[in-house]
Amino acid sequence: MEITCKPFFAVFYKPEWTIDGWNIFDTIREFNRMHVPNETWRITRINDRYDFADTYPAMLAVPATAIVEGEDFLQKVGEFRSKQRIPVLSWLHPITQASITRSSQPMVGVTSRKSAEDERYCSAS
Repeated sequence: MEITCKPFFAVFYKPEWTIDGWNIFDTIREFNRMHVPNETWRITRINDRYDFADTYPAMLAVPATAIVEGEDFLQKVGEFRSKQRIPVLSWLHPITQASITRSSQPMVGVTSRKSAEDERYCSAS
């Protein structure tokens, strides 16, 4: 018994790409568009080598107070988050400065563990 498959569109269609997609997004340009850095948000390169949070980009916008606290502070906040995914800026309203941040869940566990650093960080964002 011989089984054959006819080629279908999703397999045989191979468009020619005219744009290098890796260069479409520019992090600095996007932060500038949102007017970051500003008095509330700063850019950190703590993840420059992707060794802080390997699923996050190299540059992150974090609360300005976190930058003042230093890298050790960000490390402690990261230790309390799954895969070190601390809350980082995704969008900032140009007038009200309301923000959308993304992060992973805090690792509170069954004992409802807390982190003073994480609470301080979140109250600043």
